[in-house]
Amino acid sequence: MNLLTGTPAFVQYSRGLEHYDYGCFDEAETELKAAAASLAGPALSLREEELLGLTNAALTLVYAAQSSRRGEKTAAIAQFVEVVNTADSLVKLRAITALVPLLDAKSPHWPLVEGEIDVLARRGYWQAENVVLQGRIGTGNAAAAASHLEDRLRQAENVHDAFAAAILLAHAWLAAGRTLEAWLLIRNIERDAGTDLVDIELRVEFLRVAAAVAGARAAMNDADAQQAKSVYDAALREVQR
Repeated sequence: MNLLTGTPAFVQYSRGLEHYDYGCFDEAETELKAAAASLAGPALSLREEELLGLTNAALTLVYAAQSSRRGEKTAAIAQFVEVVNTADSLVKLRAITALVPLLDAKSPHWPLVEGEIDVLARRGYWQAENVVLQGRIGTGNAAAAASHLEDRLRQAENVHDAFAAAILLAHAWLAAGRTLEAWLLIRNIERDAGTDLVDIELRVEFLRVAAAVAGARAAMNDADAQQAKSVYDAALREVQR
């Protein structure tokens, strides 16, 4: 959806999120407040209202991050949960990603978080699926994560979703000790990724997973993997500069 791309408010909103991603929360707050001020008015268009909603959600996200940084865990959780309850967006995804590490195993917020993660994942937000994957790996359930992602791959409705599911599946297989299957899948993805994988963030995730899988195979004296790992590592360094 085109949310007034190029307008001062959108530029300020985008800069605010960029500052958030780099951990510059005060700068993010300044930019987002400016964006909200730019959108102040009695007769907003539908797209202006949508952008204002995202901007306000992003401001709450920043306030939550500031609370967390100050050690105010309870306040941070409440603020992140507020964002999780907003419309599906990358702002909500950022809130979920930040919230999950703050929740203990018995937190009453888990049903909401897990439900929202599943909705986002089904709508093509592969980062949400990755949150699920990391959680399952962290609790020793890599095999269950792999089974889930195998289903996701079979059910993928487009090229992007298929790539995302395959990359995450390779990671799950690696965590489950199925290194050869993970390596063969990575090589299969690599054949098509050069022309068909256009999501820059997902390309970076592919390089991360590919380097990890290649490293595991290289440790088993797989000559092909040893050579490939050096290439993946170099490519990853380039994109992270």
